[in-house]
Amino acid sequence: MTRELFIPRRTLVQLPCLPLDAQVAARATIETIKASWRRTMEDRSLDEARRQRKLASIERLFIAELQRIDRHCTAMESVGLLAA
Repeated sequence: MTRELFIPRRTLVQLPCLPLDAQVAARATIETIKASWRRTMEDRSLDEARRQRKLASIERLFIAELQRIDRHCTAMESVGLLAA
């Protein structure tokens, strides 16, 4: 299990290819997911098995958001809207 969620450099480079409103939404989504991760890590009332399931679910959401950003930018590159 990951000790901390971080935004990969590739994603940081890709964010500017999104329209401004989508950039803001993507950053907000990522920060919300990271906050949920931190709260789950700090919640001592959860038994370890439950914590691991919640963290795994949060990781899947985080990865899905990063992949969404990647797909959007790749699609824009493929139609020539971005410099490769």
